[in-house]
Amino acid sequence: MNFIYTLKNFKCNKHCPYCIAKIHRQRKPEDIEMLPEYLQTEKDAGKVFDEFVLSSNGEPTMYSVEKLQFIVDTVNNSGMFKTKRVQTSGMLYAFPDKLAVFDGWLKEITVVDTTFEKDSAILKYKRDYFKKAFRVGELRSNLVILKDLSSVLQNIETLLLYSDTVALKVLDGSNSWIRDTALPWESADELVRLVSTQYGEPQYNPSQGRYIWLYNNKAITMSYGKKTGHDVIVINLQGVSK
Repeated sequence: MNFIYTLKNFKCNKHCPYCIAKIHRQRKPEDIEMLPEYLQTEKDAGKVFDEFVLSSNGEPTMYSVEKLQFIVDTVNNSGMFKTKRVQTSGMLYAFPDKLAVFDGWLKEITVVDTTFEKDSAILKYKRDYFKKAFRVGELRSNLVILKDLSSVLQNIETLLLYSDTVALKVLDGSNSWIRDTALPWESADELVRLVSTQYGEPQYNPSQGRYIWLYNNKAITMSYGKKTGHDVIVINLQGVSK
């Protein structure tokens, strides 16, 4: 189980067409100073977490070094988490002082393609952070899957060179961009079959509804979604071998 702490700032340098924060804008007062109390309450209740996730409705680097350091120190000192992760648009790599705060944490980025030209054209940003992200390491990459699957295997291969985990994201939403451009859930079995031709038949975690391919001690994961299912995909995978 993960403990997800969400910052309240909506500012971001990207304009992702599927952004949930833009769809569900509910402004609330910031509560960073309450984080130690939140964690202590969970600890006193005997709850056990695997990972702390610093999430955001925007970009964490919009906060000061001092506030980010307070969050990191609080989490690290709690001793409650095996791993820690911060979600970033990529702007974290533009601020060496803020990047240093998250030493030892996984940095999570989301892309639709591993080429700056294609990715930035869709997600609407100007600064190329790929080289820095790939060089720094400690990286978890989310790959948003589009209807055109022709570049999926190449993108996975590139991300595996630099990432600890590659998570395949089949979007669940109803806005026009998702409907027109993203792979629909009912076609998710096509994606699983394609990835399996390259990386072998995946493991399946029923408690998480997740497929996991292991490659060179790294994981490729995919949640199976609402409109397809494990049994259907297993049938489609018959005969697939690495």
